[in-house]
Amino acid sequence: LLLLALGLWSLLAIGIATGPSNLIYDEPYHIGLATLISKEGFFHALVSPANQSAAGPLYASLQLAFEWVTSLAAPGIRWVAFFCLLLSSILVSRTQFSPNDRFLSISQVGICFLGIPFLWPCAGMALTEIPAMLFFSLALFCLARMIGAENSNAHFSWAALAGLSLGLAILGRQTYLILIPVIFFWALFQRKFLLPVLLLFVFAGLCSGWLFIVWKGLVPPSQQMVDGGLRFDHSL
Repeated sequence: LLLLALGLWSLLAIGIATGPSNLIYDEPYHIGLATLISKEGFFHALVSPANQSAAGPLYASLQLAFEWVTSLAAPGIRWVAFFCLLLSSILVSRTQFSPNDRFLSISQVGICFLGIPFLWPCAGMALTEIPAMLFFSLALFCLARMIGAENSNAHFSWAALAGLSLGLAILGRQTYLILIPVIFFWALFQRKFLLPVLLLFVFAGLCSGWLFIVWKGLVPPSQQMVDGGLRFDHSL
């Protein structure tokens, strides 16, 4: 398993290292937001007509944080998603929702991740999905720790961290909003976690809610044409 995992991750790394030096697919839109933030300021860039990225500011902020390494140029910018996926693998391998569950090895998780075909382009290009998934994985890790905690103080502490992580995931991809009703309905059947879950929602809302106020919707003003609202086919 270890050799298979190393082989798969090596193939992905080689693909990134030998990839095109120009921006492709949706990369110009997301890197364009990072450039716009550095030129016009954070909040102005989010509502600017020049913003062609429909995602939140998490990815652009990460790219700006590592600009000193990547210079916001390909192929360097693509390594951000690669290492986010690697960190996600580590977090998932250490997530245990029940004391009877067996921890998966990093190799097993890595093989499972790279066994999903659409993760290859997401992890091999400068796209927004993987960084958001990293914070989603962190939210699940904290949620599992909350469930396994032995006292109420630990329940609330882990719930707050889970809320912050979920909020950051939402800032990366708005689709993670769907977890809020999912977690709420779960808490209805696990009443002892209801108050910690409400705290989780408070922190998630404080972390991400401001964005939708600034946008006045679920997507930036320049991307309102893609906002179909809450629809059944979108949930599928």
